[in-house]
Amino acid sequence: MRASLSVLSGILLAAALGLTVPRAGARTWTDTHGRQFEATLVENQGGELILELAGGRRFRMPLARLCEADRAAVGGARGGLRAVSLDGPWPAAVRHDRTVQVREISEDPEARRFIYESPHYRFTCKVRLSDEVLRNFSVLFESTYLYCQRLPLALLKHGKGGEKLPVLLFETEEQYVRAGGMRGSAGCYVPAKGAVLAPLSSLGLVPVSGGYRLDPSRQNLVLIHELAHQLTPGSYYKPGALGWFSEGLAEYVATTPYTWGYFKVDPHGNAARDYVTAFGRKGRAGRNLGNTIALPRLERFMTQSYGSFTGHHANLNYGASLMLVHYFFHLEGQGKRRNIRRFLEALNSGATGSAALEVLLAGRSYEELEEDVARCWRAKGVTVRFQP
Repeated sequence: MRASLSVLSGILLAAALGLTVPRAGARTWTDTHGRQFEATLVENQGGELILELAGGRRFRMPLARLCEADRAAVGGARGGLRAVSLDGPWPAAVRHDRTVQVREISEDPEARRFIYESPHYRFTCKVRLSDEVLRNFSVLFESTYLYCQRLPLALLKHGKGGEKLPVLLFETEEQYVRAGGMRGSAGCYVPAKGAVLAPLSSLGLVPVSGGYRLDPSRQNLVLIHELAHQLTPGSYYKPGALGWFSEGLAEYVATTPYTWGYFKVDPHGNAARDYVTAFGRKGRAGRNLGNTIALPRLERFMTQSYGSFTGHHANLNYGASLMLVHYFFHLEGQGKRRNIRRFLEALNSGATGSAALEVLLAGRSYEELEEDVARCWRAKGVTVRFQP
């Protein structure tokens, strides 16, 4: 359990002394040792709970630490947020219909530090942003959050202690690079900070006299990719999934057709095919690998190091990862997703490397998997040849 022992001890002591005060949404929980405490369930992150105390303090607790009755109750609980799951239906589309509320937390012009919050994000910026600008780019962040929430992949994680997800915004590319961003990139995710870094230009904003305006012609594929990384649980970055799945998943989210708060899921793979083989929607992005693609053998591809994945053949690897993830999500087994669901369950249960991949193979050899992947993509006009 990641919550400090002092926090949990305080909870249990208060409960033992009868000091808890009932609150809306709160309930009394009982752990496997019979000890009780009061808290509100904020979210179930694939077996790890985020609970909130009366004073607003949040902490994490493994579901397995609760008594049997409470574990059963969590199975249907929402706690103010949709419980993440691997069993739900795949959405056809996700639209963010609500107005995104953004509030100012603090502004310090001398230190050039301006902090704003939307429902799930905290934005720290080097320059003051207008209400219109904040609303505009917050739609992208909150829509991506909602889309990832609706996917039955047990995504969604919060910042440390259940806090809002941090986003660091920079007025210039030099500021962005000094903070750890890669020159020329539209954004990046820094695991050590748990934060997405982005220059304002990647949010579709261009400088004008007195501030910024929205440029609707800008695409945000890289930024959505990094937001997906921020919402991906740590178990999906383990050996066996790191690289082909962790990057393929982010590519899948980013290449889902998106227009101002609306993600239109493409189970047929037309958007993924256009992105991999050419330059994607409207010809402004894509891997441009052509309609005949030579890929490495899957056993080597799916077990290579992350350094190798992002090395000299990164463009090919990212395109291949999207093709493979789309196959497991929509093409294999008539889109029933049995094997990928069991694979993710295995990862969340602690399996890694070959042990996790054996679950995904489901009794097949890598060669048999290659044949099925090639067959499914051939039906979409893409010839895949696996090379030694």
